Amino acid sequence: LRDKHLKEKYLEVSKHPQAVIKFKNIPATTEEKTQDVVGKLNFHGVEKEIKIPLTTVIKDKKLSIKSDFDFKLTDYKVELPSFSGITAADKVKINIDSQIQI
Repeated sequence: LRDKHLKEKYLEVSKHPQAVIKFKNIPATTEEKTQDVVGKLNFHGVEKEIKIPLTTVIKDKKLSIKSDFDFKLTDYKVELPSFSGITAADKVKINIDSQIQI
């Protein structure tokens, strides 16, 4: 019930079913490298430019992308859930672990 309430009332997943991160340039070499990359995060219908630390490497014709970062729900116009004086945390932790065939 808690998850349903969060998804329907606060995150409004029926209106905003996806979160999307777009990058213009992803640095990639055969040596694993971590650096901040500017991307656009579209969440809850709000798009903002953010710096995201990406670790990338090309191996076996695949681009591997990894990242851990957080963002604030209130920056994306999400009202924070509150019950009996307890308010949910504003920060959300995101983990990316993806491979792209090149």
